[in-house]
Amino acid sequence: MKFSSYHIILCLAGLSSIFAAPNDMTAKYDDLPNTVASVPLSSYQGVNYGDWVYASAQAVQVGGLDTRSYPSRIGSGLREAQVFSPQSPYQALALYDFYFGCVVRTTTPAATLATACTVTLIGYPSTGKAVVTASFKFTPPVSPATPVPMVQAVLPTGFKQKLSKVEFKVDTPLAKLASVDNLHYGLYTS
Repeated sequence: MKFSSYHIILCLAGLSSIFAAPNDMTAKYDDLPNTVASVPLSSYQGVNYGDWVYASAQAVQVGGLDTRSYPSRIGSGLREAQVFSPQSPYQALALYDFYFGCVVRTTTPAATLATACTVTLIGYPSTGKAVVTASFKFTPPVSPATPVPMVQAVLPTGFKQKLSKVEFKVDTPLAKLASVDNLHYGLYTS
């Protein structure tokens, strides 16, 4: 059987859909409306956010977190786990890295204090069974008088596969708020 260039193009097109690279994006949250109050964030740049809030960085903070990209960042809610999942028309996501830090939960955002924490991410494919887990620690200096820089968390290879959702957990969520900025991820349409 003789293959024409038409057949070869069809085969290559089929292979490219199997090995399709995700749309590579970084969510900086800086184009969200400027607010000092925490506002629920349901979706942003192709990602659904389960139990996340966002707020602009305070102009004056005492010992809080230094936002990676000014002015906005997202924060964990009060549930045990927050969720990242693909927003339609996307069917899967991959996570690469992000910046994070933790503060003591208070009702006065300008008076937050950076605090040590551990965040754990759990990735789920469409089958629903967890396939990959990673934990990262944030340790600020003792009694910081100025805002502390966020640290980068680089996710292991398992998070670069097609995932239907990623859970994000912070130790003692009622006492600590995890802030995230510059979430680097990929979105798959198939």
